Amino acid sequence: MVADEAKGNTTMNSKIASAFVGWVSLLRNPAPRLTTVTEMLGRVPAYALLVSFHALCLPLALTAADPQSEEVRSAVEISLPFLWEEGQSWIDKRGCVSCHQVPFMAWSLNAAAHQGFEVDATKLAELNSYATQITNFSNPKNKSDQTEEERAKANIDTMAQLLFATQYDDTKANTESKAKFVGYLIDAQNEDGTWKACGQLPFQKRPKPETSEVTTAWTILALGSHELEVPLTEIAKAFSADGISTEWWVTQLLLSHQRSDEEKVNTLTEKLITFQNDDGGWGWLTNEESDAFGTGLALYTLKKIGFPGDASVMTNATQFLTSSQQPNGSWEVRSTKAKNQKKVTPTAIYWGTAWAVIGLLESHASVN
Repeated sequence: MVADEAKGNTTMNSKIASAFVGWVSLLRNPAPRLTTVTEMLGRVPAYALLVSFHALCLPLALTAADPQSEEVRSAVEISLPFLWEEGQSWIDKRGCVSCHQVPFMAWSLNAAAHQGFEVDATKLAELNSYATQITNFSNPKNKSDQTEEERAKANIDTMAQLLFATQYDDTKANTESKAKFVGYLIDAQNEDGTWKACGQLPFQKRPKPETSEVTTAWTILALGSHELEVPLTEIAKAFSADGISTEWWVTQLLLSHQRSDEEKVNTLTEKLITFQNDDGGWGWLTNEESDAFGTGLALYTLKKIGFPGDASVMTNATQFLTSSQQPNGSWEVRSTKAKNQKKVTPTAIYWGTAWAVIGLLESHASVN
């Protein structure tokens, strides 16, 4: 479908989202009231019901019949050497695992390997081992006097991201490292249930409280079923009513999905779709031009909550990514930092490229 449907047909997309969530709710109920079905049929246009019903009849994983599968496969394959080379260059020069570089190197490459893309298994195992050693979280030359606990609690975002990144690695060493991460993350939870953003993240081009809310959300999602010191219902009270970044909206949506709050999932899904730009993408900030960072986040999240992969919202986002990729496999992304917000920077390029790959892999789960 053409890209101009994305923003020009925002109302249509929102109704499709509503219909999709509504049908899922009805199907979960073994004996839905006739009035509920009747109300839905009367409230939602026929095209929305058709699209949502058609989506429910499709397998969640796209098959080779997907017209975008070749483009997505090619985009991922081209990106892998870039992710390897630039990620390794960071490790060689900085000598540390940062919250935006190495964890997303590991996440994107592990996700690609999990879906059958050609990724050197030995190198990947070495990367996972390096990334999950807390002693590597900061350059030893700069923080040689830190205890393991101090180093861990100064890297909340790093540990949360690595739990996602290494979710497919069940080796003994990785399992032990993840157990440590869980313990340190739970211990670092503040009295109000939140976690504080670390490193350079508080200097991003959004309000500092929003950045900490995003850190909190990702940490809760990474911890999954682990019992928290402060329950999620209480933590939710500390969140703002809305945010200015796409990342804030997707993390709130994922949290609502985790809590099985279907009403809020529906509301947040419709809201996220309204931020989609005419070219099919999202910006990292909701009022900015599209980039790989925001679009990858949106694709990943919409698929995670069960949004149909063949809906125009998804196909337009995929088209934006596959058509805007650079010859070297990366995507140009402007900095998330306030002081460099108008500049395309290497850090933002890498971060955005990793998220583009994660989003494409998640939304086209059988592309390889």
